[in-house]
Amino acid sequence: MPAFFASASAGPTSEGSIPPTMITAAFDWIASSIPRAASEGEDFASNPTPFAPTVAAPSEGEAQAAHLAAQGRVWGVASEDYDSLLFGAPRLVRGLAARGQRGSAPAAQLIDRTELLESLDLSGEELILVGLLIGTDFNDGAAGIGPKRALKLAQRHLGVEASLREAKLDPEALAPVLELFRHPEVADVAVPAFGPIRADVVHRLLVEAHGFSADRVDAALTRAQRRPPPKPDPPPLGRQTVLETF
Repeated sequence: MPAFFASASAGPTSEGSIPPTMITAAFDWIASSIPRAASEGEDFASNPTPFAPTVAAPSEGEAQAAHLAAQGRVWGVASEDYDSLLFGAPRLVRGLAARGQRGSAPAAQLIDRTELLESLDLSGEELILVGLLIGTDFNDGAAGIGPKRALKLAQRHLGVEASLREAKLDPEALAPVLELFRHPEVADVAVPAFGPIRADVVHRLLVEAHGFSADRVDAALTRAQRRPPPKPDPPPLGRQTVLETF
């Protein structure tokens, strides 16, 4: 079952900065490891994961993240994929954990869905159409159609079904995928609060169970445990590069 983890800290935000509350799809092995560890005697009652508060999505993790963001329970979605925009997330942050160097590309990219739709002259439905034409995790897309041609076709505003037929795709065959993006299965849940970091559990799960470098895991735990208190004015977009410093 897909899952996601949330990273949050209190404090006001400023325009152009990366706000402190984000949510991102978690790695599949986190979702699979937690039940296994629990069955082997791990106590996750007080803190279901040793990393960050989690919510198990009933279907797609990106859809659940987008749902919470659309409800205003989190500020936005952090992911390397664009699916959350198709699911209706108001904001997407890509490259949140990237370590950008001076003179290189920004460490993080913020995409505002409303601004994106306005700039491209698209509706939310037509954004889904672009995804279907290019191809998503759930369909292969139209032969010979890339992002530019898909955008031009969607900007003709023919409607989803007519556009799919224009691209020689079968609307009936794609109806389940379209429905998935239109009405995904999500859960109405509150965002869990952060608890203390369980370094021993993190070490057992990452190092012993999954072979991560003990030195790197211990260094990351040390940084996380020394997390500074939130500041009134977050750093400008592109300067916040490490997830655990939130």
